[in-house]
Amino acid sequence: RTGPPIPGGHGTRMVTPRATSRMTMSRATSRGKTPREAPKPSCTVARYVVDFGAVVKGAALSKRFTVQNLGDGDMLFAFDKKDLERRGFRVYPEYMPKLSGQPYCQTTEVTLTLNTAMEHVEEGVIDFTVPLSVTGGPQALVTIKAVVQVPGLTANMETLDFGNVQVGHCKWAYVQLHNDRAVACDWSVKKPPARIRRDGEPEKPPDVFVFTPSRGSLKPGERRNVKVRYMPNGEIPAGGFHKQTCVVVEHNPVMTVIT
Repeated sequence: RTGPPIPGGHGTRMVTPRATSRMTMSRATSRGKTPREAPKPSCTVARYVVDFGAVVKGAALSKRFTVQNLGDGDMLFAFDKKDLERRGFRVYPEYMPKLSGQPYCQTTEVTLTLNTAMEHVEEGVIDFTVPLSVTGGPQALVTIKAVVQVPGLTANMETLDFGNVQVGHCKWAYVQLHNDRAVACDWSVKKPPARIRRDGEPEKPPDVFVFTPSRGSLKPGERRNVKVRYMPNGEIPAGGFHKQTCVVVEHNPVMTVIT
């Protein structure tokens, strides 16, 4: 039987479907005989899905859900931690507690974390299934899904030509940034490192090119117009001002250059 996908995001409490907890607590008994623990069956009673959705490469995302024992006896369960870790996942608590059954129906919260900063977690689709093994009961299967993607953006133009502008006057132009990826991105205009001014050295004039806003965040598919002001001050070099400005995106080594 296939259970419904588990909804929710980071910090969301999710309850596993009830069928798994009931089925995992079944024990074999015979009328008129002393109850004995049956060998662990190989059948699967349910399948559940934990979907992380789109995840930024270099970031970490957690999903939390609750496991409850609705059976009559105690329950012990475990994930294959080695299989999870080699795929970039960690499960907490490391050792799952024993859960009492009826009438207490104890619960425990489980946190599953995907760390895409690990080198072996590559960009692309993650889709695999791990067993949720229950001592003395049939197992359930948990399918884990995610899409890992490097954030990025594009600019509608790479060159801005302001033409002739009189000193002390200003001119405006616009460049549009577009997030064409499935994950959000945090961007900023990279400024050159500040240089320490020596004693007696004249103060550096303000930058002739100013970006407004100079940083922000774009949701998947979102566009943002950035206003660029050009105001020449002082002496204009031969051939005019020529500058390359870089727009950097967090978790992406490739920069967008606007000249």
